[in-house]
Amino acid sequence: MSRWQTHYRIARVMAAARASTLPPGRSPIDAQEYFARHLYAPHGWDFKLNLYPLPDRPDAAQPWTRTFGEQPELRSKAAYVRLCREGGRFRFLGALRRKYQPRVLLCLGERYQRDYLRAFGFWGILPQEAILQPADRPWRLQVYQHEGTALVLTPSFGGANGLSSDVLLDALGTMLSQWMRAEDFPACRGVTLDAAAASGTTALDRLVVRTASHGHSAARALPLAVA
Repeated sequence: MSRWQTHYRIARVMAAARASTLPPGRSPIDAQEYFARHLYAPHGWDFKLNLYPLPDRPDAAQPWTRTFGEQPELRSKAAYVRLCREGGRFRFLGALRRKYQPRVLLCLGERYQRDYLRAFGFWGILPQEAILQPADRPWRLQVYQHEGTALVLTPSFGGANGLSSDVLLDALGTMLSQWMRAEDFPACRGVTLDAAAASGTTALDRLVVRTASHGHSAARALPLAVA
């Protein structure tokens, strides 16, 4: 259930970002419709990847070592994480970002800050602080800008200290819209998804979003990339 909640919250952020990006008069899409019809759609507006592609607990009934222990490179979680960092995984993610140049990389989970920066090629870039305050409490987000992409590091979408309320998610989407353009949402401006595909336009050309949490399956591409 928690995974579906995360996906729904991403849909809410994207619905708010779209609403803030398009000119007045365009038909809004609420979070439920976005989740059901648009989230991670082929030639869509968003894309999701994971730093670490394997699930954290593929089998709740047995430990990691029993599930993957026969694979030398996966003999422990520490070995697996090292493989992703020093092997081809992080290099692949960096190459993907450079190739498609998404407008926004939304990175969920501050505990993975160093991994996000290294994987996407932002190491050494100084951050700017963005304040998200739709209510009384201010939320401080780190924003890194490099080669036309804004990497936005936020708390996770859950838990007591996470961004989980509708008000916060809507505010985050509105904030992200400053890096987006109306043409990033072609199907919402009278251009069908088939026409967008024929023109060679994909979501990755606009945004990449990633989540750092172990155990989330890979998916998505667009004006926004989530990790």
